[in-house]
Amino acid sequence: MPASLADEGDDLEKESWDDLKQYFPAYEVFWQLHVYPLRSSGIVYLREEIDNEMERMAIFNYSTYVSLARGFRKIKSKLEDFKYFVELYANLFRASELAGKTIAQFCLIYEKCLKKKITIHTKKIEKVSNRLRLYRNLIHGNILATRRNEAGKRFIPKAEKLEDYELWSRMRSSNQPSDFVDAEEQLWGDFKSLCSALQDSWKEMCQASASLLTNADYMQRLRSGRDFHINVSGVPAASGSFIRND
Repeated sequence: MPASLADEGDDLEKESWDDLKQYFPAYEVFWQLHVYPLRSSGIVYLREEIDNEMERMAIFNYSTYVSLARGFRKIKSKLEDFKYFVELYANLFRASELAGKTIAQFCLIYEKCLKKKITIHTKKIEKVSNRLRLYRNLIHGNILATRRNEAGKRFIPKAEKLEDYELWSRMRSSNQPSDFVDAEEQLWGDFKSLCSALQDSWKEMCQASASLLTNADYMQRLRSGRDFHINVSGVPAASGSFIRND
């Protein structure tokens, strides 16, 4: 049986996979093919002295998932009742950016090993990313005001109306309900759109991997490096942190 994120992932992957597997199942397949084989025996950390390009791909892939999972967690928990919704968009946008880096790194390795070009379609990710960017960019400016309806639901300006409501006074005085959208509904919609785009591209990469896994150059890269030992008792849960035991 192949390794599973539920059993062999790091703490964040184990905690979030039961939820995210329904939105982004190809992440686990890609992890099984290209990341899990790079790990040191019996621990979640990558081996020492592995191929640098393979390590970058593994890091981009994991970072994409972390950003997506953190955004999901905040949406699901209705963090601070979506008052600071821009911060959630920052997580989703970062996932979309890192997805592009993962795909580019995969294509680079594929082309070096197989000596031929490959195209993984990214237009869907780019389209979602462009939309997410409109809200994420607000994180560099002033706090954007929000509105509540009588039922207590929080509403935010539609993407095309953001510039119209830069001033809090305009938000208070607006009598144009069509300019606003339910923050929770929109965040869920944008999260699902992003997951759908990621799933399509990761599925393409997994399908293209059949050629890589029979390529001698790629398999040498996948098997490179050596195990190392760490002081497990002192290691934080996140797989990006470790303490050497030299």
